[in-house]
Amino acid sequence: MLGFYGWRSGIDIAFEHDGRQYRHTAGHLDDGLLDYIDDQQGVVKDGTGGWYDAGDYGKYLPTASVSVNSMLSAWEQFGDKLESVELPFIPEHEDGVLPDFLSELKWELDWMLKMAYDDGSGRVHHKLNSPNFPQFVLPADDPTTRYFASFSSAATGEFVASMAKAARAFAPYDELTDGYSQKLLEAALVSYAYLTENPENVRYDDSVLRAGAYQKDGVSDRLWAAAELWETLGDDAMLADFENRIGEHTAFVPNFDWDSTAHFGLLTYVLSSREGRDPDIVAQLEASLLDTAEDIVRRQTSTGYGRGFNLYYWGSNGVTARLCMVLQAANLIDPDQRYLNACAAQVAYLYGRNQYNRSQITGSGIDPPLHPHHRPSGADNVDAPYPGLLVGGGVGATTWKDEQGDARSNEVAINWNSALVYALAGLIEGTGTHSLGRGPVPAESCHVRVSSVGYLPELGKLASVQENCELPSNFECDLPESTLSGDTQGSKSLIDDLEDEDTQILASEGRSGSWFAFDDESSGTHSGVRIESAQRRGSSAAVCISGEDFAVWGGGMGFALAQMGSARQPYDASEYTGVSFWAKGSSTEFRVMLVDKYSDPGAGQCASCNDHFYGAFTPSSAWQRFTFAWPDLEQRGFGDAHPNVCPAELRAIQFQWPANEDFELCLDDIAFTTHQGTEQEPVYTAASGGGGCGCRLSARPPAGTPLGLLGLFAMRLTRRRAA
Repeated sequence: MLGFYGWRSGIDIAFEHDGRQYRHTAGHLDDGLLDYIDDQQGVVKDGTGGWYDAGDYGKYLPTASVSVNSMLSAWEQFGDKLESVELPFIPEHEDGVLPDFLSELKWELDWMLKMAYDDGSGRVHHKLNSPNFPQFVLPADDPTTRYFASFSSAATGEFVASMAKAARAFAPYDELTDGYSQKLLEAALVSYAYLTENPENVRYDDSVLRAGAYQKDGVSDRLWAAAELWETLGDDAMLADFENRIGEHTAFVPNFDWDSTAHFGLLTYVLSSREGRDPDIVAQLEASLLDTAEDIVRRQTSTGYGRGFNLYYWGSNGVTARLCMVLQAANLIDPDQRYLNACAAQVAYLYGRNQYNRSQITGSGIDPPLHPHHRPSGADNVDAPYPGLLVGGGVGATTWKDEQGDARSNEVAINWNSALVYALAGLIEGTGTHSLGRGPVPAESCHVRVSSVGYLPELGKLASVQENCELPSNFECDLPESTLSGDTQGSKSLIDDLEDEDTQILASEGRSGSWFAFDDESSGTHSGVRIESAQRRGSSAAVCISGEDFAVWGGGMGFALAQMGSARQPYDASEYTGVSFWAKGSSTEFRVMLVDKYSDPGAGQCASCNDHFYGAFTPSSAWQRFTFAWPDLEQRGFGDAHPNVCPAELRAIQFQWPANEDFELCLDDIAFTTHQGTEQEPVYTAASGGGGCGCRLSARPPAGTPLGLLGLFAMRLTRRRAA
């Protein structure tokens, strides 16, 4: 919470921590200009206050809403403990009007109220910032000019959800706050009315204010808004709005943040004690919630440092903390000490029981970060950084760098910090595991650095495996011998010929899915998936994408092979021998990637996911056909290694472009290949013994059956960032 106070904008900051004095004068007292709102050149609107978003000085509705929601959820569930928590460093502490925890939240909520359009329409500005990030200066020394962004459906929905949820928390204090909860609720209702009357989703105009995009379409936010307003008011129309929107949003995932806010609405709905909920929806959500919690527990108990999430990317420390929201909710539905223990393990991981033997929170824990990507910390004259800030963590299992310039792994952000506040709030007075340490197991043969308070389960997957570590593999893939024969000369089975000119793949042989695009969320742009004239003999249409300037790892397009709602299901392609497609485009090395059970994070099998099997190809301006047999496909080496792709458990096919390239790619007639001749009796590949150091038969093949390509496979365990 001290971290949030240090993030305050528009106020002088002064406090002491660990014998050091921290202070800076109020900055951004002229927030901000409306130049890009209805041509109001030079017009100033009051946007002062609130928290700075991260290591920069922007203020954004998407992260603000997620942050206040996470902390208000802590208040709803653990308020009996939080009410007495004192924050003596905040100026409101002395007046005693509100509990200190709510006083800090009110600082942000007051700013959020200012983000509503002054015309009373209910529209909400998406953000307030400068076109470019400032240098490492203190807030009062920031020379950049700051502007309000245009409204977005996403920001408006997030605003409704935040105001409605906050109204519940502040209602008991209305006599002391001149009816503050009513002010919040009235603002929520005005914006909700706008969303109801304007069903189209509008994105904000990011043509100028590109720094800190947080771009999104608002679909999840409308659902979230309906859930929070219904929980506050009990209105049947709002309940119907939520339940009509829920559609495919009936599955929880462990990793959700500002870009997947439907989960916050789902949690409100599934934990509600109000009457009128659809029992079928409730049952689906409860089952999915418990399944997700069990998945977190399984990972927590089988990984070296108790981390319950197996991916690493920008901000994944925040996701690790937010696992506690799922675990605590599951514990309310079906009380189980294992859920609380798993939450405690996430906190232990963040405070130092990890592969670095270092805390990820400035100012506390074991050997905490000293150089976060945080402008006040870098610009003041105090060696130690501002305390209480959770850094994002490595984008790979061992890539965290305690360097100010490494924004990808060492930036701080309010949406991550708020998740940590929630996690800690649930552990006040020792709820969960009291003793976080377990006896270490010798790991000399694995060259693993053992934390002084850590533990190494004897058969656990370890995030910091470097070399020669013989750990058990979970790879079991039963295949006919012909599948891995390398023979692609048989007939083709079309997955999508694009002739219907839509983004759905052909619904044949049990396949279903639609084309989508994905990217690394850096400053690049792409056209999205589009259907164009193929201009190829025998074909009238193709699927295309183009773009530029992606700086981290690039992006791509692809489709699931068997999609049920929003979830990928396994597809058995073991009767096929490879994949074939026609392509044309820029002279860029693209990759075709096969996502299987062992590389898809949603399948629950991989400790270090997204190392999909791939084949590289470089198109030209003329159409060419590319064919890859299953044995042609390789892994890049940063994640869990396996002998071969598992066609019996495919999830998706993707086509990826690299970083730092202008690109254009068109595809047509994507198909599975088959072998010549007839099917042969099956033989099997099986679990590799000794932790991925080889491959053996799990069943003896019929006499006389050749072993084909089965044999030993070398496996690299180098950990790099998952693309």
